[in-house]
This record gives sequence, C-alpha cells and structure tokens, in this order.
Amino acid sequence: MQMNPQTKVELFVPAHPEAVYAALMRVATEDFKRAKGSDFTRAVTFRSGASMLTWGQDFHAQVTPAEGGSKISVSAVGRNGGNYQHGTRSHRLIAGIMERVTELVQEDQIRTA
Repeated sequence: MQMNPQTKVELFVPAHPEAVYAALMRVATEDFKRAKGSDFTRAVTFRSGASMLTWGQDFHAQVTPAEGGSKISVSAVGRNGGNYQHGTRSHRLIAGIMERVTELVQEDQIRTA
C-alpha cells in the first residue's frame, strides 16, 4: 500500500492579509509552475517541478486574517505517491516559500513606511 502523506506548515506574519497574499502570489508565479490564485479566498495552488528523486509536489496555500496580522498555511503532497524524499523536499520547499514571502512583506513595509 502506497501512502501519499501531506506536509503542512503554518506561519504568523505581522502584516495585513492583502499584503501577505500579494507576496505569496508573487512567489508562486515566479518560483513555481501553474500558479492559480483566488483574490476572494486568498488561496493559491501551484506545483514544483520534478527533481532527481521525485516527480514534484502539488501545493495549496492560503492567507487568513489573524489577530495582529495574517496566518499563512501551505500544504504539499507528492504528485507520484509518497516517500521519504517527497516529505523532505516538501518541507524544504515550504520553508523557502515562507522565508521568501516574509522577505517580500518586510521589503514592502520598509518601502511604504
């Protein structure tokens, strides 16, 4: 029996949800493939390309309001079954997404201050 486990990470960002969603969309469209977003739900789906050990991951990310800012939730699942490599790569890619979104939001806040 082959499992396809999902990797999910959440992060609080002390910024308005619209600014965080704009940064998330920028990361999804610039760094990944097939990015499709919804301004209404502040959700975006996208995928990574294949690597040496995986066929890539499908991602779902959403920005929701939180007290004092926003919460980003990003989940990933391997496109061709689940294995250790998918989970490891998913965690690494999600960490990079969170880091880049945070950087973009900070840059925007500095620019508009």
